[in-house]
Amino acid sequence: MKGSVYKRGSTWSYYYKYKQDGTYKKKEKGGFKTKKDAQHALREALVIFEKQGLVQAATTYTIEEYINYWMENVAEIKLRYNTLDLYRRAIRLHINPEIGFLKLNNIKADTLQTFFTTKQKALSDSYINAIRNILNGTFKLAIKQGLILFNPMHQLELHYSKVEKNLEIITTEHLKIILDDISNTRYYIPFIISLHTGARRGEILALTWDDIHFETRKITFNKSLLAKDGEGVSLAQTKTKSSIRTILMTQKLITELQQWQDKQNQNKQLYAEYYYTEHDFVCSNEDGTPINPKRFSTQINRISKRLNIPIKFHNLRHTHATLLLESDVNIKVIQERLGHSDISTTLNVYSHVTQKTEAEAIAKFESNLNI
Repeated sequence: MKGSVYKRGSTWSYYYKYKQDGTYKKKEKGGFKTKKDAQHALREALVIFEKQGLVQAATTYTIEEYINYWMENVAEIKLRYNTLDLYRRAIRLHINPEIGFLKLNNIKADTLQTFFTTKQKALSDSYINAIRNILNGTFKLAIKQGLILFNPMHQLELHYSKVEKNLEIITTEHLKIILDDISNTRYYIPFIISLHTGARRGEILALTWDDIHFETRKITFNKSLLAKDGEGVSLAQTKTKSSIRTILMTQKLITELQQWQDKQNQNKQLYAEYYYTEHDFVCSNEDGTPINPKRFSTQINRISKRLNIPIKFHNLRHTHATLLLESDVNIKVIQERLGHSDISTTLNVYSHVTQKTEAEAIAKFESNLNI
């Protein structure tokens, strides 16, 4: 199959003929500034036709439209709710307003480069990664479906911050103040569990009493509690397969859980048939209903302001891991307790602690060498 270019007025056009359903049809496109541009576009169009056996329809899609298509048919099938929630915000607040109106097959690498360069000045690396994943997934699907020839994301230079993220831990002094303040509230037991296990917020709030094994001193994390906008809360899978784990409990945690269980049993008698029984949650409101994760975070912010202490619940996880490292606990044990899928994640996140531990170890070695 061949085509040709020709000049129409001050611009150049191309055309080619193809056979479809037994009849010959003609495909034309114009508006090119030079003959060379028209020839390049013609070659590209012919390659696409030869590979796919069809005339490209990508001109009808905008970036916004095809991202919606990718979200509905790919992302929503394989990604977790929290990830999808992040993606929807990124699409609504950043992608659609600035590049969503552009045609899928006309998006240029320099346009994307400018877009990302601007965003990297204002957004965190993790948020930039989310935007990159959205666009990369969208363009990969468009290639598979024959709508574009290549992924323009591969032509970008994205430079991430090399400044190490300082993990915030909660000091022993602040922990005592916080725990004393919330000791008679339903928020006390989630704090204690996090501090003694390093588990994530959703994993802790999803715990049911059959996950607590007093006889073997172990606790199992095998699900997560999600708060969906307009839908209340629901149980879901853990972050990764490796997040499903059974770990040892401290004696302090066992004692606290046993006392909390006694208090819950009293509430069950008090509320009688009005007590929530669909799931036997460890962390619950007085009537047995689950604690909404988003409302829980809101309450933590209020506690933080009232006590004038910076508190993020996830920092209890970092505190747990840091204390273990400083106690010379093997890094493999810490990886398993935190539910990291790869030990390199644990090493990277807590590199500042392992460096400190290494320095102390070298100092001990030097003093013991004595030569």
